[in-house]
Amino acid sequence: MVSKEEFKEQVREIATEINAVPRQIRIRNMKRKIGSCSPGKVITFNNSILDMCDASRKEAIIHELLHLRYRNHGKMFNTVLKAYLSREK
Repeated sequence: MVSKEEFKEQVREIATEINAVPRQIRIRNMKRKIGSCSPGKVITFNNSILDMCDASRKEAIIHELLHLRYRNHGKMFNTVLKAYLSREK
């Protein structure tokens, strides 16, 4: 488990690496999602992400940050997501 501050720092570091910096990072209870990205560049994560293993947490962070650049799950989003995830392995 990581603290909220450690998690937010991890998000900021990854955001800088992939050039997709959010305006704000939030952590709260969510019923059905691990994360979401608003048009105003606010990234929200479910509290449960703090308990995830490092690899799953990074995958969720990268996924949401890429929505700052690609709003939907189209071909370009999936191609770039796969590229970043393959670098993590």
